[in-house]
Amino acid sequence: MTLTITRLSRSGAAEIGGVDCSRPLAAEVAALVRQAFLDHPVLVFRTQPLDAVQFAAFAEQFGTLESFGTPGPLPKDGAGLDTSETAVLPELSGRTDSNFYVYYHPDDSRVQFMTNAVRRDMPLMGIQDNAQTWHVDAQYRLNPNKMTFLNNVVSPSSGGDTEFGDMTLVYESLSDEVRNLLDPCIGIHQWSKSKNFMFAGLLDDSVRAEGDRIAAAVPSMRHPLVRRHPDTGRPILFISPRFTIAIEGLDAAVSESLLRALFLAIDDPRFTYRHQWRDHDLVMWDNRRMVHHGYAYPRGDVRHINSITLCGERPEPM
Repeated sequence: MTLTITRLSRSGAAEIGGVDCSRPLAAEVAALVRQAFLDHPVLVFRTQPLDAVQFAAFAEQFGTLESFGTPGPLPKDGAGLDTSETAVLPELSGRTDSNFYVYYHPDDSRVQFMTNAVRRDMPLMGIQDNAQTWHVDAQYRLNPNKMTFLNNVVSPSSGGDTEFGDMTLVYESLSDEVRNLLDPCIGIHQWSKSKNFMFAGLLDDSVRAEGDRIAAAVPSMRHPLVRRHPDTGRPILFISPRFTIAIEGLDAAVSESLLRALFLAIDDPRFTYRHQWRDHDLVMWDNRRMVHHGYAYPRGDVRHINSITLCGERPEPM
């Protein structure tokens, strides 16, 4: 079967046909997929019902899989796993849709099994919010993730789409004056929502307290506001409303105003691709170049998805 590449959006997403992701890629196919990934930073492979071992083997052809440590013991009779709404952190006031419980996959602990359903047969890794705000995976770390892979297992009846924004295209759309202002700047990134002006007044009290604890334990991270793509050399506006809280050296009000304007630019349809999930879709994207966020789905629906992230490098300035 011949490999095909079908462009899905102006922002560079593409569907790859003719590839069986459950098997090792032949050298010539792997080279074509890697080149396609440089041209199209979101790749979609349809009908890929992979088990965790196959999924990990596919992703490992593109880099080093992130390790999440050793799984803990299974909960005994539900001990230690509170499924009440207040336990599902972080929450925004008035929000009604589900978070993800994140489990170590029993067949490969480097694979995260993500679902809004409680699984007593898997070691719990943690709870993740529903990621409805534009973000870069692990942007608050010294070495943010290189790539992210999702393999959909069970889709909700409606909703649950994932949207991607191309931050190279956003940067290139800015005026020379704005680019010259941003190029030498440093962005400040923080995991805690309680330190982010975008969430001011939105957090539940319990979540604000948890956010303060996180901020005390996890220091803010400095990265170039405009980073160089290590493979293409193209500039990337390395910000996201979920994690970027300030531009170093600017007055707080000026920093906030400029960031809000840049965040709004991401929503331009010229720079985005919205993926509507089908069962067994496999989607991989360039976490250095793309921001992404999820959409809500009916609260009573069950969703399962497997996730893998690749270890990345420290961002370098242009």
